[in-house]
Amino acid sequence: MPLTARSYKGAIKKLSGPSNHLQGRPDSVDIVAFDREGAEWGIFSNYAEIPIEMQTPYGKRTFPTVEHYFQYQKDPQDKKYLDKILAGDAQNARDLGQSKKWADFRLADEAMQRAIQEKLKNPKVQDALRDTGNACLIEDTGSRANNQDGNWGWKKGGTIDSFAKTGNKLGILWMEERNRLYQQDGNYSMIVKNPAEVSERARGVMTKNYGNTDLISLSARLPNAANSPKNTPKNDSFPSSRVKSSLKGLTQGQTGQESSAAVSAVIRTMMTAKAPSSIELPMVSKGQMNGTFKIAFDNPADAAAFKGLLQKQGFETSYFGNGERYPMQHGGKTLNHIVRFENKGSSSEIPKEALEFLKQKFNDDDKVASIVEQMGFERPAPKQSMHR
Repeated sequence: MPLTARSYKGAIKKLSGPSNHLQGRPDSVDIVAFDREGAEWGIFSNYAEIPIEMQTPYGKRTFPTVEHYFQYQKDPQDKKYLDKILAGDAQNARDLGQSKKWADFRLADEAMQRAIQEKLKNPKVQDALRDTGNACLIEDTGSRANNQDGNWGWKKGGTIDSFAKTGNKLGILWMEERNRLYQQDGNYSMIVKNPAEVSERARGVMTKNYGNTDLISLSARLPNAANSPKNTPKNDSFPSSRVKSSLKGLTQGQTGQESSAAVSAVIRTMMTAKAPSSIELPMVSKGQMNGTFKIAFDNPADAAAFKGLLQKQGFETSYFGNGERYPMQHGGKTLNHIVRFENKGSSSEIPKEALEFLKQKFNDDDKVASIVEQMGFERPAPKQSMHR
């Protein structure tokens, strides 16, 4: 199937519910599901016709798709095999590859990474990958009648092959390459620190709740995430920051029942827009441990003050000074002064001060209402309730 206009874009969906990965506790993960190259997000399929130029023992060759190169790498010294691979389409390359075996499966991983990195040199692929935000990319093959793949992707219901450590290796690889792209862009707040863990969180929700369906079909029924390209203007930007005056209000309430990991994703979504250089907002990311957030400052005074505010509201906190092993980068600065805190709130309605803070940040009632809802609170009524 050739690429279409749909192949380069799609909605980011929210997969929520009790999770096998969290022993039945609720979780929520923003996802991008892909498989067929002509469908939404099909650009990430190995069958997508994005030519890549790769070195071979016989000089450089142009491979029509990642699949062509990947299958060829099973026997790279066989020129007749190379010629046959290049003579047909991606499905032909896969069929030819079934007669070959990998000498070492690590070679397969390395070949796939080389091919994806070369594919990512294409500006359209870069743009599509940025449009996925920090969602979990998942190759879902469960809707296929044949050749479901529980190693590079998921099978029906999120199942994986018995030998696979996580499954969804292609989706995880795309997320790792997206991290490198964001690092090159200087967009550090969007980096997903552990793509494999995020993938397993999504699979935990899938296997617990949707074992009899495939993710591609399910996605059509799932709600769009707050940071879906269909909901958020691509060039959205923040108004002037007034965080210092609103910091106390932001910390006066605790969040709701939805998993703190989902709250962290929402906070990172708030940071995706290209803010003016004068923005004062501290950088926020998910911590290494489940249920923790990290907020980084460029000086110890701000970090200590913020930590004190959180402690007064009952949050469990810890502080990392100049000895922090993983500092955060922003605006050319290294932010070593990091406050880590756990979210254990249970309030169903967002505190007035926090709501006003969000309004100041975005100046968009609908967007604020969506963010509030994604944070696990009740959705505020339009207009009037924004000022209660």
